[in-house]
Amino acid sequence: MRFDSQGLAVFQRYKEADHVLPVTMSEIATLKQRSDLLRQRIARLDRKQQHFVQGYWQQQQLMSCATHQPLRVSDPVLLASSAPNGYWAVIGKESQGRLTVQQVLSQIHGHSCLYAPKLIELAD
Repeated sequence: MRFDSQGLAVFQRYKEADHVLPVTMSEIATLKQRSDLLRQRIARLDRKQQHFVQGYWQQQQLMSCATHQPLRVSDPVLLASSAPNGYWAVIGKESQGRLTVQQVLSQIHGHSCLYAPKLIELAD
């Protein structure tokens, strides 16, 4: 789902068992509402100087999904107990190269890092 600068859906489809299906107007409205809520939550986190941070365990070290480098965490035991498959995601603050975990996002059940899609950039 993609929206133009006025908030109208310009690209809308989903795939189900190798079939591409259109998205209904009610589904578009639901997705837009969810994206608006997500944007508001991100703005609140930003005001509090909190960030969504995700990572994984590799050879007894916490690795950052963003940098794929070791990450110093204030409470690594907390992440070890909440990341049975090795992947973890948290809300936290970073200061002096150390992540202070404020909330473990246990509802994210992934096996790998989540990345934003690469969007087409238009020339000016």
